[in-house]
Amino acid sequence: MTQEKLKEFVEYNQNTGVFIWKKVNKYTKYNKGKELGGIDESTGYKVAFVDGKKYRQHRLAWLYVYGEMPKGEIDHINQDRADNRICNLREVTHKENMKNKKISKKNTSGVTGVYFLKTTKKWYSQIRIDGDLKHLGYFKIKEDAIKARKDAEEKYGFHKNHGQGGVEL
Repeated sequence: MTQEKLKEFVEYNQNTGVFIWKKVNKYTKYNKGKELGGIDESTGYKVAFVDGKKYRQHRLAWLYVYGEMPKGEIDHINQDRADNRICNLREVTHKENMKNKKISKKNTSGVTGVYFLKTTKKWYSQIRIDGDLKHLGYFKIKEDAIKARKDAEEKYGFHKNHGQGGVEL
């Protein structure tokens, strides 16, 4: 897909992140003026078929604005995978992308990397760096475990939104 070919099929609004069909697409039943694609329920990303091929819309937004497909991954800064406003997208490496993740749905402490261990009756803090799990300590007080984790996030260059549940831009 090229920028020229993409612009032949769709218009993209950088302020809303929405793509609109410019003409009838022979591969779908969408008509001119209708919104492109839909949400992939398994990933939460907006996807669409353009010229017979399936694309994630955040990658198309990058192509539309910057003239080339991103070489790396695209991070949704506010962690909302359906928000494809260009101000919410940044090209990153996989390593950088992992430093701006939502808090896990399984998390019970409210802070990524902080856990209460029933066996020791202490709070445990950890962080994963380049695939390696780094032990940050055991703590009697939850806030001390949180501080250790937040200090490590700062030290290792995590995005300020990491471990949030999504934030407004």
